[in-house]
Amino acid sequence: MAAIIAYMFAAVAQLYLRQTFQLRWRRWLTDRYLGDWLARHVFYRMRFRNGVDNPDQRISEDVRVFIEQTMTLALGLLGSVAALGTFATLLWQLSGTLTIHVAGFEIAIPGYMVWAAVLYAGLGSVVAHLIGRPLIRLNNRQQGKEADFRFNLVQLREEAEGITLYGAEEQERLHALDRFRALYDNMRMLIRSNARYVLYQLLVSQAAYGLSLLLASPRYFAGAILLGALVQISNAFERVNEALSWLIGAYPVYAEWRATADHLVEFTHTIASDIGPAAGPVLGRGDHGAELREVKIWLPDGSDLTQRRT
Repeated sequence: MAAIIAYMFAAVAQLYLRQTFQLRWRRWLTDRYLGDWLARHVFYRMRFRNGVDNPDQRISEDVRVFIEQTMTLALGLLGSVAALGTFATLLWQLSGTLTIHVAGFEIAIPGYMVWAAVLYAGLGSVVAHLIGRPLIRLNNRQQGKEADFRFNLVQLREEAEGITLYGAEEQERLHALDRFRALYDNMRMLIRSNARYVLYQLLVSQAAYGLSLLLASPRYFAGAILLGALVQISNAFERVNEALSWLIGAYPVYAEWRATADHLVEFTHTIASDIGPAAGPVLGRGDHGAELREVKIWLPDGSDLTQRRT
């Protein structure tokens, strides 16, 4: 009974601490972005620059998603490392040493099942990255399409009076559907890419069980191990492979995290760029007016108006 109560308190404490840490991290990061965005009139100048859209969505939504997915990936990685440390030692002891004959030489491979799991998970992770890489681009685009559609609906609500007076409901509906159609088409491609990746993930997972039995069977048929040891080796191999294949299982979440991180990095670089240098100082003042030297006029997009040629 005491163990059950302790487990319950530990689970609640873990949830509370995790969510509190995420909330405080979000408060700090939001304050930083808001401060930088509103400083030096960046929020105004950014309207005239290409490349960064929906800054409000990046502050309100991307920050939250980035923090939550960072915690999910980090905790999953820690769990995989802990499982690897536990089952890799067990698999090394159970698998023993495999002796192979090559060109008249005997080669002994201690803990060969561990090396097989490392090789299998390594190759599987490389292929997973090649198959899942389009998910990053599609998730990045999907977040932008979702933000554009949501912003269009907000504008429609804010301009409701003008739309009503001009009777432009049908035009606004068609415009909103155009934004949604772009969202819909990209989502279909994202669903297909997810389906292909999940199929590959299931194939890798199921093949690991058969591979473990295949690799351990020579020692079983040679009488070096019993059936119970064969089953233990197979189970330990699956656990080690699962821990080493953390990237394969977490790649869909990683793709969303990477897309969100790219959005925030782009937003950060835009804020930090020099988009509005100060004009030259007033050096002197005459009797009939002000005398200005080395004066420059900058447009909101950062270009120098005095350098333009008519």
